[in-house]
Amino acid sequence: PGFADDDAHDDAYDDARTCAQLTRDMTVPQPSAVTSLTRMVAGVVAWEGAFQISKFFLRHLPERDDKERTYKRAAASYIVSFIHAFFLTWAGWTIVRELEFGGASASAERLSLYANDDASFVGFVEIVTIAFFSYVVYDLLHVIDQYPDLGGVDILAHHFGFFAAALLAYAYGAYPLMLGWLCTCETSTPVLNVRFFYQVLARDGVHVAEY
Repeated sequence: PGFADDDAHDDAYDDARTCAQLTRDMTVPQPSAVTSLTRMVAGVVAWEGAFQISKFFLRHLPERDDKERTYKRAAASYIVSFIHAFFLTWAGWTIVRELEFGGASASAERLSLYANDDASFVGFVEIVTIAFFSYVVYDLLHVIDQYPDLGGVDILAHHFGFFAAALLAYAYGAYPLMLGWLCTCETSTPVLNVRFFYQVLARDGVHVAEY
């Protein structure tokens, strides 16, 4: 077991070193820190804009009791979650298809985004990563603001973990194939969110259906 642990550690170290080397030898230039920060802020603003628009159209939802007030506060977040999930599901499977089965299936291109010589694909993955990263920031702020309506400590830990993963993926272009598979996990999100909207649509009069 000790030798196996050492081998796993060595493999992880070799992968990290290879990824760093590939980033230094990148074919497509990596965006500057200013560009990256601007994109991230623009992404957060875009998600917040979608939230505020959703909130505006939901402003007439009733608030006759605590349950209805909770639903009204959370509804806009669920709508934005749907948008995010549908986009990342499509984008994630697109990345996986390209890196697993497409022309960019070399191991180097799976380790580092910038080892890929297809500028359009690199640009696409950058957009996906920014969408993912900025949404995590936006959603984390809303989870904190509406705590605990959108989740408890477990959801906060979940967001901080994804924040770190998204930051590393964008800052270093690391493991784009892993990013693609991570995005495909959003495939189940719309299904899980349907329950919330079913409760709203199944109201009897103005009262939300019971769980």
